[in-house]
Amino acid sequence: VRYHIRQESTVTISESQASSELLGETVILELQSGVYYGLNETGSFIWGLMQSGKTLVEIQELILAEYDIEPEVCANYIIKLVGKLAAKGLLKVDNQAVV
Repeated sequence: VRYHIRQESTVTISESQASSELLGETVILELQSGVYYGLNETGSFIWGLMQSGKTLVEIQELILAEYDIEPEVCANYIIKLVGKLAAKGLLKVDNQAVV
């Protein structure tokens, strides 16, 4: 299943994962499959923001305040990352429409 993720979407961390920060990066274990995933520093920053149930717009605003990046590039990066994490079962996307 592919999801249409909008900037107004809210993401929450799945209960079927365990994550930990390790040397500035985040390691995520998907509990049902036993597969580990890793996020770099920027992905880890976004992961931390997603844990608080913010919309993607709110996450983008916080990233733009922290990093020197173009808004459109930032939005595309977030949506792409959220799509990949949701496809792996690590996130739940609210306000989503099935494509």
